[in-house]
Amino acid sequence: MDITLHSKRIDASSKKLVTLGNEYSKPTDEITARKVLVKMFLEVAQQNTLIGEQIAQLDRNIKLKS
Repeated sequence: MDITLHSKRIDASSKKLVTLGNEYSKPTDEITARKVLVKMFLEVAQQNTLIGEQIAQLDRNIKLKS
């Protein structure tokens, strides 16, 4: 996968996290806040995966140039 595609997916994930964070910070009941928090944790896990894929691609690119 191309590095620019990884970057775009990571940027989209970051924007989603900001949106979820804004939703979490609104005064709501505890159950709704916990549901949003779970969504945030899932998105952070997804973002970690995307960053790991990007690092792996960068490593492959470096090895190809060597």
